[in-house]
This record gives sequence, structure tokens and C-alpha cells, in this order.
Amino acid sequence: MAFVPIIPAAWPSLSNYTIVNKTIVHSDTVLNLKDLGENIKVTEVSDISKYDLKSFLNIIFENNNHVSFNTIQYSEEKNKVWIYASEKVDINCWENRNLKEYKYVDPDNLIDYMNSIINNTSCPDRYISIDKIAKYQEKKTKEFEKNKDKLITSFKSRYEKKHPYSLYIYVRDFDYKGNILKICLRKEFHDSYFNMCFKKEKDDLYLVSSTYYESDEILLNYLDIISKIYDLYKKNKSYNEERIGSIFRPKYIYNSEFSLNTYTNGFKINLLGDKLIAKSAYKTNYKFEGINSQKEITYLKENINKIVKHLYFSIDKLPTYMKNYIKQEEREKEKRRLEAEKRRLKEEEEQRLLEEKRQKKEAMIKKIIPFYKRRKKSDK
Repeated sequence: MAFVPIIPAAWPSLSNYTIVNKTIVHSDTVLNLKDLGENIKVTEVSDISKYDLKSFLNIIFENNNHVSFNTIQYSEEKNKVWIYASEKVDINCWENRNLKEYKYVDPDNLIDYMNSIINNTSCPDRYISIDKIAKYQEKKTKEFEKNKDKLITSFKSRYEKKHPYSLYIYVRDFDYKGNILKICLRKEFHDSYFNMCFKKEKDDLYLVSSTYYESDEILLNYLDIISKIYDLYKKNKSYNEERIGSIFRPKYIYNSEFSLNTYTNGFKINLLGDKLIAKSAYKTNYKFEGINSQKEITYLKENINKIVKHLYFSIDKLPTYMKNYIKQEEREKEKRRLEAEKRRLKEEEEQRLLEEKRQKKEAMIKKIIPFYKRRKKSDK
């Protein structure tokens, strides 16, 4: 049985190699088959870097489980692997590891289906278009990233005033179950990354753990900024955590066979078969995946804006931050409606008063005109 190694940071010298079956033999010269046993077959594979070696062996072993492996030999200098086994090893599994095969499906199936969706213009109550969902994600992503970048920039600029070099800070993760903020730190010209974890109790930020050797300085000078970063993530739990559907539990789009799957910075619309429409919150354009038909691609490029405006999803199944956007829009819409109604009533009142004034003026003129007529007759 062959041994699958974990690649070490520093490889052993090629002249010092370990013996058969316990680890990989490092050597540039093909081994003597007589020393390995009877009926040994050699399979030689080129262009295997030391970084690919572990992955290569895993794929080879997995796809040749009927083969009895004797020895694995590797030359780092030549980027070659020699596999000594009971028979020749099939290496097509490695050569085709990135191969993806497509089946041709009549494009009219998808196109006709899409056309039927576009022609259906009725949106049910408590549903919104996928186009709106995309806009909500873009809006929240820009808002969140802008605030985060602002705080991180503030941290860096304050640090650089005290030191002649930069300290790079990254938010690695926010554990919403434990309410722990995990940040990474790296000094300029320093290869190592350091981790610091923070938590809050009664609005008091404190250090949970640290691998950074100057954590005391961070606590003394930058806790206020880290506290704001912590609050930003805590406040935006819905944006960072809540999802619509998944590969295993799809959430279907209204009146269609398509399903929707969201992640923090984008979403995917799962079409018929393995075809997808993907959207990143960082980009304005849509991306098509798993589609190999020129006719389908051309159709989607020309009609994607119409399609996403006519695909509807339930508001009740949206992440909380999207529901909040909708409520805010509804409040603003109602506010505009009330303001418009107020203006309308005011205009109607002004018109009523003007009409009243006009009628009084006419009545006054009617009284005055006959009087002047009588005086003119008597003068004669």
C-alpha cells in the first residue's frame, strides 16, 4: 500500500531518500526493478510539480483502486513521478481532471420557456422581481464595504502616525454563533499573519485570543476602531449570514421551474439542467454558466434585463435586510402619496376659494350694471 504524503515545507535532498512503501522515494534515476519485486510495471508521468504531487497521487489512487502499488518515486528536479505497481496505471484521470463535458440540448426549449416568462407581465402580491433583489444586494454591499473600508483605513492611518511602517488589517470572519470578530494582522515586509479575536459583553469589547506579539499596543490604541468594526458586522448579520435556498434546498421562483440561491455578494438562478445565471454584487453584468449553445447565449445576452424583471420571488422568503429595504421603500412611497394628496387638497381648496371669489365678483357686477342702465334712461 502506497503512502500519500503531506508535502513538507522543506523537501529532503534528492540524494537522501527514504525506502520503499513507507514514504516517497526521492530520486532522479529510475529504480532497479529487481530490487522491488516480481512483475513490476512502471508508469512515468511528467510535469508534476511538488505542489501538485499530493493532489496527483490522491486522484491516481482513487481511480486505480484495483492496482497494487509498490513504490512511488519522485524527482523534484525533473518534475517527474514514477509509479511502480502490479500493472500500468491509468493516468487519464489526472490528465482529464479539469475536463467538463457538455450535452447538446435543443436551445429552443430554454428560449421558448424564457419567452413565456417574459410575456407574463403579472406580478403577484408580496412578490418582487429578481432585478430588485440584485439592486438590494448591490446597495447593501456598497454600503457595507464602504463603511468597513473607512474603518480599516482609519486604523492604518492612525498606526502609521506612530510607526514608520504599515500594519495591514483584514477581517477574517465574524462568528455569529459565538459573536466573535476575527481579524488578521500583518506588518509591512513581514510574511507571517497574526490572528486576534474579540468579543463584547455589555457593550464592552475585549480580547478573547491573540497570536500577535504586540497585542497590548492594539488594545491600548485601537480598540475604539475595532469596536466600530465589531458593531458593523453585528449590525449586518442578515447581510452576512442569511441566504435564500441552497444547492440541496432550492427556493423556487414564482411560476417557473427555476430556483434562486443567494450568497453574501451575489446570487445564482438555476435554470433548466445545469445551466446558471450568476450575478455578483460587485458587478453590473450577469454571467452565464454551464451554457454551451451560441443560440442560447445570444438570446440571454439580448434579453437578460427583461428576464430578471419578469422572474418573481416571495418577499416573505427574503433576507431581513432586503425586507427592511422594501419596508423603507413602502414608507417613502406612502409618504410621497400623502404629500401628493396634501398638495392636491390644497390646490382644490385654492381653486374653490378662487371660484368663490369669482362668483362674488360676478354677483356684484350684476347688481351694479342694472343701476347704471336706469340712470342713463332718466337722464334722457
